[in-house]
Amino acid sequence: MPHLIMYRTLLLLFVLFFIAAAPLHAQQPQTGAVEGRVTSAETGEALAGVNVSLEGTTQGASTDDDGRYEITGVAPGSYTLVASFLSYATERRDVTVEASETTTAHMALSASELELQEVEVTGRRATTYDADYSFAGTKVATAPLDVPQAVNIVTKEVIDAQQGYTLNDVTRNVSGVNTFSGYNDLTARGFRNSSTRLVNGLKTEFGFWHAPILPHIERTEFIKGPASALYGNANPGGTINMVTKKPLSEARKALSASAGSYGSYRATADFTGSVNDERTLLYRLNVGYDRSETFRFLQGHESYLVAPSISFLPGEDTRVNADLVYSRREGRLDRGQAIFFGSTDLTSTPIDFSLSQPGDFQNITDLYLTLSLRHNFTNWLTFNSSYLKYRYDENLAEHRTSNAFLPSDSTVLQLAFIRRKADRTVDNVTNYLTADVQTGPVAHKALVGFDYYQQDDNRSQWGARGNEFLVTPRGDSLPGGDVPNFDLDDPTYSLDRDPETYNANWFSQPRMEEPSRRYTYGAYVQDQVEYGPLQLLLGLRHEWYTTRVPALDDEDEFEHVEQTAWLPRVGIVAGVTDQVNL
Repeated sequence: MPHLIMYRTLLLLFVLFFIAAAPLHAQQPQTGAVEGRVTSAETGEALAGVNVSLEGTTQGASTDDDGRYEITGVAPGSYTLVASFLSYATERRDVTVEASETTTAHMALSASELELQEVEVTGRRATTYDADYSFAGTKVATAPLDVPQAVNIVTKEVIDAQQGYTLNDVTRNVSGVNTFSGYNDLTARGFRNSSTRLVNGLKTEFGFWHAPILPHIERTEFIKGPASALYGNANPGGTINMVTKKPLSEARKALSASAGSYGSYRATADFTGSVNDERTLLYRLNVGYDRSETFRFLQGHESYLVAPSISFLPGEDTRVNADLVYSRREGRLDRGQAIFFGSTDLTSTPIDFSLSQPGDFQNITDLYLTLSLRHNFTNWLTFNSSYLKYRYDENLAEHRTSNAFLPSDSTVLQLAFIRRKADRTVDNVTNYLTADVQTGPVAHKALVGFDYYQQDDNRSQWGARGNEFLVTPRGDSLPGGDVPNFDLDDPTYSLDRDPETYNANWFSQPRMEEPSRRYTYGAYVQDQVEYGPLQLLLGLRHEWYTTRVPALDDEDEFEHVEQTAWLPRVGIVAGVTDQVNL
């Protein structure tokens, strides 16, 4: 009997448990899943790290190395599947999920450069000679055909194919732009254009004596004509923008080396890829080395560059990039070839003739950091911010001509010497909002922003000229600086020329306690209006310019100059064909 009671009790408990559990089981709806593979529409290759999600839900997944994904635990119903990936256009497709079933949805993404960013945070994936977009002409990604101003773009592929290494090497590809001298000195539409350049759309002023080197440059953009409505104080002939190479999500590695005459050696390295599997942290490293003598005596140089870049992509709406570029050039300053007094024959002295001395040097360091941020508040409103910090240092000792010969001997040049230490610091920040809106049949890409530019210059220098005395071209005799003369018929190159024994009879300028400074503020608005084949560009900028420089009559005092100006901009583009605009 006790056993029977126990069995009945166990049976009753089992039945009660089953009855209680059955409703709970019935309350749990059956779910389905979505799986598939994401590939490149251009190449068919699998894309790893693509974000695939169900719109309006928190459910999603990332593709693996084979491009495959799976989203489980999906309630039955109709959804919009969204696939998004850096450098590709976002793809959407409708899917229906059934209970206890797996829905297969493969997707192919098309590469899209134009929707990547308003300020460049990630790199250009294309490896073609042409460029299909530019930021320099309008501050937002715009096809060059749609900019109502001539913009010539030279990509890294063209630079590499031509074995270009400096900015001056690139000018051969741009009509109306030529080298004015062997320095960082060009002409654009007849206007001399030196030193002032843009880096990633931010204005700075490089040193004058040597053109920037380009191992880390993605492309150079030549904006022909005035660009002050965008960048403030700018050259009327044109503006040059150098865009640095940014990280890519895919791994790429490139090495190059070359050798030539006059002991020339050159090598570059370019590495890029993702740091983590999620591809939210990308890197790029560019390294360049160049060493060369020349046909001119004592005019060799050695230069190297290191340029790391990091991009952080915490989400679809936020992009951050940091670029650091360090370059160093060691050599001598080439002042050109001296000829005999009164002669117009440029061959009267050998072409390799130089006035430099073995102890001369010119060492230049360029260091700049750029930070860029883009954040989408909505699908039509974006905030963009960029900052540039630039530092230039020059250490110079040079023997050069004083432009005066001994009156008793037209072959003996009175030599001069200059010793200089100079530095320059630039801070440039720009912030702007862009809005893509539609008003009926008219599309607007509006922009409003504010920028600030500050440049500080300082130096110490002294100069000496003439030996025991200096005879000027007018015949005046002045005390000399103990700089030994130079005989063009019997030139001597010796370390015995000791600048420590020279007297600063030409000029002497100690380093200032406060640097000379110029700075500008600018506020601007712009609207790119599109109606059918017509595109209208309207812009307006207000500029505040201030400079503080040593007074001409007293270098211990500063003079202040302040100016303001309104700078309008109007342009129109009419589309004729896919390849021709007016």
